[in-house]
Amino acid sequence: EGPPSAAYPPLTAQPPASTSKNTPCLPASYPSLTVQKQGITLTLHIGDAEKILKNTPSFQADSWFLDGHDPKKNPALWSPPLLKEVYNHTKFLGTSSTYSVSRDVKEALSAAGFTLSKHPGHPPKRHALLATKH
Repeated sequence: EGPPSAAYPPLTAQPPASTSKNTPCLPASYPSLTVQKQGITLTLHIGDAEKILKNTPSFQADSWFLDGHDPKKNPALWSPPLLKEVYNHTKFLGTSSTYSVSRDVKEALSAAGFTLSKHPGHPPKRHALLATKH
């Protein structure tokens, strides 16, 4: 069993040349953006994650990338209620992955119902965490 990314082919789409880290991808008035490429649909929702999930009860994801950064600096994105919403909006055998492998994150994902496995991360990250809904 390899890293979580081994199950998915790499996307070849590149951001437009005009995009820089100082240029917002979307105006603040856009609630979401959906991109379809190579049989994959990527939906980005902009706003409060817990509110968005509670207002989209039928939404079910195959996969999530949880990038809440350090849970001590951004505890709201690692809160047990939010991760339970993520679990509830994940398809059976769906996954969530993150580079945060802190005890708080592992405990919250496990309490939400996910089964966890730790894998080597992509440099410079040492570890990655894969959470699977069974």
